[in-house]
Amino acid sequence: MGNTTLSSTLMLTVAFIAATALVTSTPVVAQHVLVLHTFTGSNNDGAEPIAGLILDSSGNLYGTTLSGGAYGYGAVFELSRNSGGAWIEKTLHSFVNANGIDGFGPYGGLVFDASGNLYGTTFNGGTFGYGTVFKLARRAGGAWQERILHNFNLDGSDGINPYGNLVLDATGNLYGTTQFGGVYGIGTAFELTPQAVGGWNETILHNFGGSGTDGYGPQAGLALDALGNLYGTTYTGFIYVGGTVFELSPGSGGEWVERVLYGFNERSGTPWALRAPVAVGASGEVYGTAFLGGAYKFGAVYEIAP
Repeated sequence: MGNTTLSSTLMLTVAFIAATALVTSTPVVAQHVLVLHTFTGSNNDGAEPIAGLILDSSGNLYGTTLSGGAYGYGAVFELSRNSGGAWIEKTLHSFVNANGIDGFGPYGGLVFDASGNLYGTTFNGGTFGYGTVFKLARRAGGAWQERILHNFNLDGSDGINPYGNLVLDATGNLYGTTQFGGVYGIGTAFELTPQAVGGWNETILHNFGGSGTDGYGPQAGLALDALGNLYGTTYTGFIYVGGTVFELSPGSGGEWVERVLYGFNERSGTPWALRAPVAVGASGEVYGTAFLGGAYKFGAVYEIAP
């Protein structure tokens, strides 16, 4: 009995020493979070940043806030380091809800062109009240000037309420989605093309919905591959109402052709409710995230292989 107890004690001691050695031999990496800026929503500062950031070649950060700014309707901001290494925020533009002259409420982030101009969308506002595409250009002295490139209109053909980011191709065309509007009222994919005489021309590339074989209500922006094909997601729709991943390809005569790569099923335990853009791999694989669903119903990361 005594030998058995001693043997058990030795085994437990050896197990404890082995476990202790395993724990103590694993390096512990200390994590440190540095807050670069805290938004106040007052004194011209923005509030409620909901979109991601972009980085320029000098290491400056740019983003949008849904509200705040000088008028309370959102702002575009820049964060840059000063000579002492501290981060300084500067509000580049405050959106104003007045007489339709500006958009407001940007949910999406920003994109740069080759000249350093910024482009983005607002969910509301503009001439017709249904959102805008805007450009911010740097002027002499460091000021930024906004220009509205497109006012979305509830006229039965145009999309309304853009939610996601824009994407820019090599020739300067902008592509994006609207959550609502279009022929069926449930979203569009669009292109904005700069004109030689000034101004921008909008083309609706696809009207979502109208049948059980298409998604609708896209909340995310688009991704562009090396061949000029566009990829995106819809929050819901398709046969099983779980949302879709789609591809838009330029066809003959200037028409774009949509192909649903996958339709998700909210009832089967698979991922569904797609709110984010996708990433496209070199071999055509598509990666993304689902807001809901999966084995534990809290979302998932997925891949769609060609």
